Amino acid sequence: MKCLIVLRCGSVAIAEHWQNKLQGSEIDLIISFFNETAFRNFKTENTSSVHLHFKNGGKWTGIFDALVRTKKNYDYYFFPDDDLEISLDSVSRLFETMGSLQASVGQPSLDHQSYFSHLITLHHP
Repeated sequence: MKCLIVLRCGSVAIAEHWQNKLQGSEIDLIISFFNETAFRNFKTENTSSVHLHFKNGGKWTGIFDALVRTKKNYDYYFFPDDDLEISLDSVSRLFETMGSLQASVGQPSLDHQSYFSHLITLHHP
């Protein structure tokens, strides 16, 4: 199963956190910066699974542009907010669950201490 995370962010620290989190995994990562200074200052590890992208604008504009530019097809995509705290195990479990259910769409739920805009995004066991 081929999986891709597209992270839209403006901070070198957040990009480094996600790059380190995914190091050694088989999940590809596009770090799509909306801050040009952060984009220029970020140093990627020597890996073929991390790709850098820069696009001014909002989250979905940047994600769309990053996806148009990628030449690979993936089974599943994940577009986390840059302030989302999630472990590599949880991301892997999300992709595995979607694959086993042959789901077309899915997302992790938020815990009840999280900031949320829509009630449906909170965890409901």
